[in-house]
Amino acid sequence: MVVPENGFVRLPPDSTGKKSAAAGRLILQCQDNTTYTFEVGQTIQGQTSGATAEIVGFDSQGFSAGDIDVFCDLNTLVGTFQANENILVGATVYAKTKVAATLDQIYYQKNAIVDRDNLQNSLKIGINGDAFMRFDEGSPALSSFGGLIAENPESSRQYVYAYDEKPNEFYDVTSGSGTLTYVSGERSILLDTNGTASGDLVTRQSHLYHPYQPGTMSKIMQTVVLGDAGKANVRRRWGYFDEENGLFWELDGTTLYVVVRSNTTGSVVDTRVAQSDWNRDQLDGTVNFNLDVTKTNLYWIDFQWLGVGICRFGVYEEDGTKTTCHVVENPNNQSRVYMRQGTLPIRFECENTDSAVSSSELKAICTLVQIVGSIKRQFNSFSTTCNQHSIAYGDPETPVLVVKP
Repeated sequence: MVVPENGFVRLPPDSTGKKSAAAGRLILQCQDNTTYTFEVGQTIQGQTSGATAEIVGFDSQGFSAGDIDVFCDLNTLVGTFQANENILVGATVYAKTKVAATLDQIYYQKNAIVDRDNLQNSLKIGINGDAFMRFDEGSPALSSFGGLIAENPESSRQYVYAYDEKPNEFYDVTSGSGTLTYVSGERSILLDTNGTASGDLVTRQSHLYHPYQPGTMSKIMQTVVLGDAGKANVRRRWGYFDEENGLFWELDGTTLYVVVRSNTTGSVVDTRVAQSDWNRDQLDGTVNFNLDVTKTNLYWIDFQWLGVGICRFGVYEEDGTKTTCHVVENPNNQSRVYMRQGTLPIRFECENTDSAVSSSELKAICTLVQIVGSIKRQFNSFSTTCNQHSIAYGDPETPVLVVKP
């Protein structure tokens, strides 16, 4: 086994000085088992040799059917792979190294553009050959329709509790010991089960169903804090939904979900995706941000509708960076519209689904519903005709047009 250098290859003639950043790679020439597909990040193991390594890429273009080159990171290589041995992922055979395979260990140029002062900072290239571009404040903001957002959204409605709980704008429901309280010192609304009995609940839903316009992106931002990190038999929800359709966050027990609700099948179905299965960032500190629901956080949801668009869920990090945690990819994946409508209310829920060990809280601080895109107001035109009427000089005042709503 060749031990790779620490990320650099020295260049002549200054072989003890100048260096080029490089990445060590092991290339395994394999006969692919077409039943299974390799994925970047998988750890493979030689069934005979016991050697292991992590996959960083693979290539089958230009080879005979079933042939594939598997690229592994030399820094993760343990042991020595052999020719003509099964390659496992877990206990499953994914491929087999060729009988005459040469197990090449080579160095690729690691990066084309690096920071002059910190060589570990480099330009990242995506799997489609696209460069990752961003600013200090985060990546350029794109709408769910893929357009660059130049921050000219229109506020559909904002909910700031400056003086009271805005009782005329919401429909509140309580059951059992559930209470809804205006916290004047915090300009917040406290939803509290206020007990441990099954069925204790409090919900709050806006009267207004915020209009959706096709071709624009609707974005919902909510500042919310929970009284604890979750407990058995307690369910809390916040988002853009009613009893039949919508998008929302849900803490059920100790598991956090993003949810799409739809009644397009004739009955209400909640499609939940647990935090451990989010497809962008699980917000567990693995990538960067570690979400703590017991602290005040700014949650956002944006979506296309048009019946089949994508839905995105995310948060704003401590430094203001907008982070996407999960994208629901409806186009080309559904046989019907993913929810019945995009015109929906905001809603909060706090409920004991069974006996709980203590009372539970959800505090709603502020909500903003925006429309991002160029809005064209649509109106219906009406007309009528009337008979001619003559007015003589000296006649008293005579109405010629009367309009009423």
